[in-house]
Amino acid sequence: MAKLSFRHFLLPKGRASRLGFLPVLLGIYVLWQVPELVVTHLLARGVTVFAWQFETANLGLALLAWPLVCAAARRCHDINLPMWPALIYAWHVVTEVTLRISNHLGYDVLPHFGYSVANLSIAITSIALCVIPGGKDDNRYGAPPRGPQTPAADVF
Repeated sequence: MAKLSFRHFLLPKGRASRLGFLPVLLGIYVLWQVPELVVTHLLARGVTVFAWQFETANLGLALLAWPLVCAAARRCHDINLPMWPALIYAWHVVTEVTLRISNHLGYDVLPHFGYSVANLSIAITSIALCVIPGGKDDNRYGAPPRGPQTPAADVF
């Protein structure tokens, strides 16, 4: 089994298989969505939720974008691509901040469109990174991933 450390989540170096990327993607997606679902549920029940608390929590969760960018960069490296496609996950943070600021200023249309485009782009990128197989040989980013992501385990 591969040894994981904080550097694994904070540095975009090396390679990651599809099965190594998927738990990070799903875990961070759940962490992003749970506060949204909880607040929506509370609002539906008539509980008062202060806007600043919700927005502060949302912007705090934006810090999770960097580990996702790093995991996606390692996945791109496994496909023998540079890390630039992985930066699509940072776009979500930019659109989230823009959406929050525009809501305070009273603007409504354009940031929502940008937010929708960002979400669609993230979905397409995520599916591509989970479906495209990585290289079996060494490439300019290093050796193929090992441990729980062995070729026998990477059948999906």
